[in-house]
Amino acid sequence: MNIVQIGCNNCEDEVFNFIDKNKESICKFLVIDALPKCVEIAKTKYAFLESKLIAVNCAIYNENSIVKLIFPKDGQTSAHASIFENHVKTHGHSKCDFLFLPTLNLNNIFEFMQGNVDRLYIDIEGYDVEALLKLNYEKYKPKYIEYEWVHSDGVHSSNINHNKLVQLLTKNNYKIEKQGNNSIAQLQ
Repeated sequence: MNIVQIGCNNCEDEVFNFIDKNKESICKFLVIDALPKCVEIAKTKYAFLESKLIAVNCAIYNENSIVKLIFPKDGQTSAHASIFENHVKTHGHSKCDFLFLPTLNLNNIFEFMQGNVDRLYIDIEGYDVEALLKLNYEKYKPKYIEYEWVHSDGVHSSNINHNKLVQLLTKNNYKIEKQGNNSIAQLQ
């Protein structure tokens, strides 16, 4: 099983529990986070996977470039780091810091994984739906996608973009189920 997690934060989540429980069936686990400290935590926390683990520090964006990542001051593992300053500030963080990061898009990631991704977890603070809208579903069909939908049209706003994604996923034979702020799309 090949798994990709984008936005791992401190790795204290259901993804860690799933991987720990299924470690014998995992062939490759690619974990990506924009905050360097989160990537270091992932390397330590998932060390039991040994050579099956690939940890990358970059941002996700729909073109390969360099973006400015904004995060709360003293928030080296903040769950609210985002390429959108408004996103960070609306979550109550008035003092922010930033860094510049190279980006990858989802198609680059799937290409690296040779199109073989069984499970995709994505939580990238306001950019999840936009990134998923650009995935080439003709070429790449992960069996399971879990993403945060609640910020698809701005902070705490979801409407047009999430509806477009639901239509796209449905057209590509996914069944979508909302669970709180996340949605799970499973290939039928």
